[in-house]
Amino acid sequence: MSKINKALLAVAIVALSALPVRASVGNFELRPAAGAEKAAGEVVVTDVFEGGYDIKEISVEASGLEPYSVYTIWLAKERPAGDLRGLGVGDHAFKTDGEGKGRFVTTLNSYDYMDYDYLQVAHHPDDNPENLDNAVVALAGDLEKVW
Repeated sequence: MSKINKALLAVAIVALSALPVRASVGNFELRPAAGAEKAAGEVVVTDVFEGGYDIKEISVEASGLEPYSVYTIWLAKERPAGDLRGLGVGDHAFKTDGEGKGRFVTTLNSYDYMDYDYLQVAHHPDDNPENLDNAVVALAGDLEKVW
């Protein structure tokens, strides 16, 4: 192997080693809540090791929801009941398309979220993700097998 090829190989190895390493942690189905029987969803959790930190990528795919509507993603605790935390950063929201399909993807430090029991997808009939008074849970799933 020539010196140029060896140098190119060394550069490629260094470049590839800098990329985040991904490993699937698991996935689970989301159950429809009362009143949203046509809704379905799946959550995929992937480990992303970046710079020594344990980062999780959470991807939520949903269908059978209200078309052109706003939904938010929440983590909830069984005890104390009502203890909620938005998933990721920002307003934790996504908007469905004309067929009622939507997707939400975020990354997070897994240690910040390990104490939560459920993931919930809430519908906001007024299309305001900050208004929790009118939000209605459409889908839910257990986090038990993921963390």
